[in-house]
Formats: sequence, structure tokens, C-alpha cells
Amino acid sequence: MLSYPRSPTPPEDRSPPRSQSPHCVSWAPEVTETWAQQTEITWSSSDFLPFHDKWFLNDTVPAPPELASPHRYHAIQDSQVRLLRLAPGDQGDPLRCALKPVDLRRIAHVADGRRPAYKYQALSYAWGDEEPTENLMINVEPNPQVIDDVFRQSLQDDLRNKAVGLLKIRPNLMQALVRLRAKKEAIWLWVDAICINQEDELEKNHQLTKMPTVFGNAWSVAIWIGHDSDPTAQDMAMKFIPTILNLTLLDRLLARSKPDEATLKYWVAFAALLRRPWFSRRWVIQEVAFAKRAALRCGDNIVNWLDFVDAVELFFRKLNRIRALYSASELSKQRPDALNRVESAGALALLQASNGVLRKGANGAVLDRLWRLEALVMRFTSFETTDPRDTVYALMSLASDVPIDSNGAEGHSDETEGHQTLISQYHRDPVDTFIDFVKSCIETSGSLDAICRHWAPALKEEMPSWIGLVDQAPFGPPGRFMGRINGDSLVGDPGSQVFNASKGTKASVTFPLFQDAARVERHPHSADQDNKKRKRQDDDSESVDMTLGEGTPVRETQPADGSARPAQNAGTHQDLSTQGAKTSTTADRSKSDQSQTPEQGLRIRHFKGTLLVKGLVLRRIRRVSPRVVDGTISDECLELLGWQRGNGAAAAATDVNEIPDPLWRTLVADRGFNGRNAPTWCKRACAHALTRTSPEGDLNTSKILERAVVPDLVMEFLRRVQSVVWSRKFFETGPWLGDQRPAAVAAPAEAAGAGAEDSAPLVGMGSRHIRARDLVCILFGCSVPVILRPLGTSAANKTVTVRSMGECFVYGKMDGEAFAGLSKDDVDARTVTFEMW
Repeated sequence: MLSYPRSPTPPEDRSPPRSQSPHCVSWAPEVTETWAQQTEITWSSSDFLPFHDKWFLNDTVPAPPELASPHRYHAIQDSQVRLLRLAPGDQGDPLRCALKPVDLRRIAHVADGRRPAYKYQALSYAWGDEEPTENLMINVEPNPQVIDDVFRQSLQDDLRNKAVGLLKIRPNLMQALVRLRAKKEAIWLWVDAICINQEDELEKNHQLTKMPTVFGNAWSVAIWIGHDSDPTAQDMAMKFIPTILNLTLLDRLLARSKPDEATLKYWVAFAALLRRPWFSRRWVIQEVAFAKRAALRCGDNIVNWLDFVDAVELFFRKLNRIRALYSASELSKQRPDALNRVESAGALALLQASNGVLRKGANGAVLDRLWRLEALVMRFTSFETTDPRDTVYALMSLASDVPIDSNGAEGHSDETEGHQTLISQYHRDPVDTFIDFVKSCIETSGSLDAICRHWAPALKEEMPSWIGLVDQAPFGPPGRFMGRINGDSLVGDPGSQVFNASKGTKASVTFPLFQDAARVERHPHSADQDNKKRKRQDDDSESVDMTLGEGTPVRETQPADGSARPAQNAGTHQDLSTQGAKTSTTADRSKSDQSQTPEQGLRIRHFKGTLLVKGLVLRRIRRVSPRVVDGTISDECLELLGWQRGNGAAAAATDVNEIPDPLWRTLVADRGFNGRNAPTWCKRACAHALTRTSPEGDLNTSKILERAVVPDLVMEFLRRVQSVVWSRKFFETGPWLGDQRPAAVAAPAEAAGAGAEDSAPLVGMGSRHIRARDLVCILFGCSVPVILRPLGTSAANKTVTVRSMGECFVYGKMDGEAFAGLSKDDVDARTVTFEMW
């Protein structure tokens, strides 16, 4: 018979089974008792009890690792999570723990104020790159669903021997568990690497969506940022926090005329603390945002999270003064970069996110999610993930445009929106996940700007050129901390359009699919692949066309010549509506995803990786300048923009009329830092800056800013110039030569409405990858022009095969001027379909 002593969580109190997905099992009380009777096992308060206090308080010493078998997970319901019970112990004692499936209702706070059945802590930490070398012993987890002679005998042996399972974990996690363990009583924890079966991707799909519930209902979130073998610096940093929070003392320390090296060492230690991996881990954004309360632990030091947030914000507010004192000290000669580039470490963005992405009530309950998914992904590019798909998945629970159902699952179908939202699917290929995200951004916003932003981590294989890599982001990939390496995005933040080059035209987009979602390793598409290989792939493909809600989606196969055919529907052109677009076969694809399990080492891939879009070709690039390196604008760059050195420095300083508009407006992208039109005083600032060129005619903006020898407005102008031109190239367009014009692109004189200005050269600025003969284009639905590299063409259906070289600035073409004087028929005559690889 079954005998359960008093326990806060008796097994018979488990919730009855509910509707569940195929990979989950029920855990009903009657099944447990039937299984126990059939196995003829009697449990009492003095014996091994599954998930019971006595299990943790016995004197059993875990078996040596070499005698333990690997820990065996059993499937849980999709309404459950696992909690880790950590037995008490002194320092040096081996860890003893067990896992228990718990219904979500048992950990959630209820409306009438009753406390949940479990008071647990959720652990937030950085996984790290180390191999899982530490042995964690977990008591065997009996599975009442398996009733056969082999398992029955095995379990009886395990119970008699008090056996444990072995789980390999990383050293950083082991250090955290050792410090979280209490001396006299067991504690409940939720730890993702232990409580989720990391080898079961379907379980990961539905368990990771419950993290908002787990962290939002935790009694406290334990933030573990690590432990150094030499704890001197970390102890200094943590113990300095009360000093930072003392506002009177803080002002006194920074008001000194001479630097105090003892105090500066504390500042350096605190800055080093903010560079720890935890502050650049992507999952911690939601973990901190949903927490009701939290404590930060570093080694043996503990500080309240809110105190730490205040200390970090005060540190950044006073950073310029701290740097000035440090530069004047002898310490700067030994470690000149100790306080440099702290801003790019991610700590400040993380702290702002903890308060800015959710609206909460007085009790900490989430009232509203404030940011769309695209804004979240683009805002937190400096945060790392172990799995590239988590670039998107780790932020979905915070997004206002990703629906959440009653079980905490994200991304269910929302028929009112007219499209299928994203779902965490770890059996999908990462490239498919990225394409799904871009597709969702276009559906949600009605804009193509997502293809101009840099956010995706680089993979081993080549990705579609229209998925922007985070390597090209202003401050590069996560964890680099090398300062600015690229200019800011021209399209601005999601929802804050800076330009209107396409004059409000709606996006027309098609994402070609493989005919069957085959289990394939990779489908890389390189610009250098031969046409025969691409043709073989195209012959077995179909596409999905996004149309207006009233339209009929169209499937189409690729032509036999390997080019793409523009989507058509009964002779009418279908656009993507800003109110949402429908995508044919999406629901069917989602269902098939859930039922397919990838083979070892293979991933399910749906999308071909190409993108069909429509737009206009403005010009062909004739000349390209050298790249702007570390803020130095060469004399060739200035000359291409219209500057003539013969004017002389004195003339530039006294006569601003000598400064051509294409020069100063292109240098600042015709906008100020606020995204509005550039103030006219920038022309005067540009004239002043040009008096500081080198003897060779180069303008070194970094050296001028470092020496601070110019007026404040000139400094502001140069900082704006750096944010725009860093690592970019300037270009000038020219006429088509001979047969260089793609067959699908009509000559300006042949298109209706063409004027004399069509032959005038244009100047602008693009990425470091542009070169002569690239095409300057405007895509319908994209707020800025783009540069495309032609790979092939089909005159029959006006399709050009291209690769994207990224966004660009074109002087005089940023606010719809390309459409001036053109009728709808004129635009149709010039419209080209681009098959973008």
C-alpha cells in the first residue's frame, strides 16, 4: 500500500491529466497507485520517497560518478515544469538533489492573495563556453507510466541501492549551486540546464515558453555572475556599491582636483564587473524583466538587485568625470583601456530593459508588454546566445505582438491579425528561424526595413544576403567590446522611420519554399553557385506569396531557366497591407513542424533562402571611394562629394558658400541625431572642420575630437559624421556602358515620364562591400535606397537576380523624389522584380 507522510506537496495532490501534446504524458494519482501495487513496492516515511522531504534528509552519500548511470528524464505534461530540490549541506559536502514535476498552478500567485504551494528561487546565470565537466548526482526519478518487468526489476534494485543518476553540468553552474545551498534546510530552485531536458528539442519548445511564468512567480531571482579564482577585484567592486549609492560621498569623491588612486582602483574593478558574461547573455533580459524581486551574487557577495541597478546608473552618469580623473592618474599609464568601451558591454541596456519593456502593477504583476518583437531584437544586438535561434526566441515572451495562451505558450495562430506568429521550434534550421522572423517583421510593420538592419549571428554556412549580420552592426557582435566598427543604421529604430525613399509604396514580397519540408543538413545559397545547381533546386520548389487580406494567395513554381517569376493574381498586383498579410500554407507548415522530428544532425528546412521583391533601379555605380577607416575621411572621399581642395583652408573658414550641399548633407545623412532634418548650422561646422584637414587633404575626425580644439558645435557635427560614415564608402553613379544594363532594366529614355535629370550623376554612401557596377535601387516598402549586385537577368519577366549590399544614402533621393512627376503607369513601366539571394 501507499503511505505518504505529511508533506507540503503530497503526490495525491497532483492535478488531474488534461489535454496534452503527443510528446507529453499524464501523471494521474490512480496511475501512480496502480503502478505501485503492481510492482509490490511499499513506500513509507522512512524509505525512499519520490519528491518527498525524507528523500533529501537521509544520510545517503551519492554513488561515485563511475558507478552512476546517466540521469534519465521522463516526459512531463505541457502544463508542468520541473523544480529542483537542493538538500542542505555544509561547505565541502557533495550536492544532493532531485527533480519534481509541478503543475504551473502550484507555483503561480492567485488573485485572492493566497501564496503558491512552492516557494522557490529561479536561477539566472551565464552558461559559458566551458564543457560540462562537473558531476551532479540526482536521485532516480521513477516513471509511473512504464509498467513492464524489466523496468520494475530495475526500479526495485535502484530503490534498494538508493541509486542516483549522473548529470554533467558546467563549472559555473556548479559554483552557483554550491553557494545557493542552505546549511539547515532544503530549498527549491528552477535551473534551465537541469529542469529542462536539453536533449529533447520538443520539450525545449514548450518549456522555454513558460520562463515568464517561472521567473514572474519565483519568490526571488538569484542572479549569479560568477566567481574568480582571485576574488580581490570582485570583492572590491561589490563592496564599493554602498559608496556609490551614498550621493553625498559620491559627489565628494568626484569633486577632488587630484585623482585618488585608491578610489580609482575601485572604479576600475566596478567597470570590470560590468564586462562579465552574464551582462551580455540574451536570456537574462526576460529573466530580469519578469522578476518580482532579485538578488545579485558574485562569489560570496550578495547585493539587492535594485541597489545594483542604481549603482550602475550612477556610474554611467558620472563616467566622464571618472574617466577624466583616471586619465590624469598614473594608473592610466599602466592600463589605459581600463574604463574604455564600458558602454558597449550591455549592462546599461540590460538595466534599462528591466524597467522599460514591461508595465507592471504594484505587486509586480505584468500589466502590458510595450515593445514589438522587431524592436526588441534590434535593440539588444549586444547580447549573446549559445543557440543562434535564441536570437529571436529569447525575446518572444517580452514582445507585444507575440500572443501568449493560458499555458504560457507563445506564437499561436492569431486569425484576427491575419497571419501566423512565430513559435519556438528548435527542430527548425536556424536560417529558417531567421527568415521566419524577417517575414513576421514585414507582415507586422508593412515595411521592408527589416532587411536593412543588422541583428543575426553569423553561421558556418553563407546566409541570404538580405538577413543582416550583427557583425555589421555599429558596435559589432556581442562580447567584442571594441568600440564603434560601423556606422549607424540609416533606417532608424523600428517604428521610427527616418526617411521615405519609396514614398509610402507598399511592400510586395514572396518567400519561395521547398516543395516538401525535407530533412536536410543545409541549403546554403552562394552568389558563386552555378546556374545548373540553382536550377535543380528551383525545379522542386514552390513559393508563398503574401497578399492583401482580400486577395487570393498565389503559389507559383520557378521557371525552367532558373530565374524567378513575379507573383501575379488574375492579372492584378497584390501588395502586403500594413494591417497584416496572409501567407498561404503557413498553418499547414506549422502543423507539420510539430509532428516531424529531425534525424540526428539534420534540421528541417522550409525556405529556399531567396526573396522576391519589387522596386526601381535608379542608377549604376560608376566610381567608389576608399573606405572610411577609424573616422578618417580621405581626400578622395571629399573630392567625390564635390569638395575642391583648391578652395583653400582660409576660404573654407570664411565663406560657407564654398561648401557644396551634397558634401555636408551626405556626411550627416541629411539628419541630426534626433532623426530630423539636419540643422543648417552643420554647413558652417563642416566649413570649420575642413580647415583641420591634414597636408594630404584627409579629415581625421577622431583626432580632432580627441584633442577638443574646435567649438562645441563642430564637435557635435563631427560626432554625427562619425556615426554615419564609419567604415562606409562613398559612390558616384554613371551611365550604362554598352551591354552592362540588365535586360530587365529599361533605359531611362525608354521609360515613360523620363526627364533630363534621369541622366544626371548621383552621389551617396553605402556599405564597405559596394563596388563599381552595383545597382542603386529603391524597393517598394523600404524607407531607404539599397545597393544590389546583379548576378543574372531574365528580360521575359523583368526579373533581376541579385545579392544585397545593404542600405545606402543617395543625396536628393531620400524622401520620395524618385517618384516625382511619375504616374502609376510610369512606375509600372519601370518596376523590376528582384530575386534576392
